[in-house]
Amino acid sequence: MAALPAALKRVVWSEKEVQVLLTEVAKEGFQSFQHVLEQNRAIFHSSRTARSLEAHYRKIKRKSELEAAAQNSGANT
Repeated sequence: MAALPAALKRVVWSEKEVQVLLTEVAKEGFQSFQHVLEQNRAIFHSSRTARSLEAHYRKIKRKSELEAAAQNSGANT
């Protein structure tokens, strides 16, 4: 597989992409990131892969966990 051109390596995620990603993963019948990508191909940028969806989802999840921990530690002081 050829490497992506530099212009496609850092495409900013749109609010719609993030919304669809979070909604689909939260569904009870979540199958895979590949399935999410295939079912919503028109929404996701053409450079997105199932691996990039999964990586971005993990990043969002980690960020929200860190923010929650920071709020909890601030409330305890």
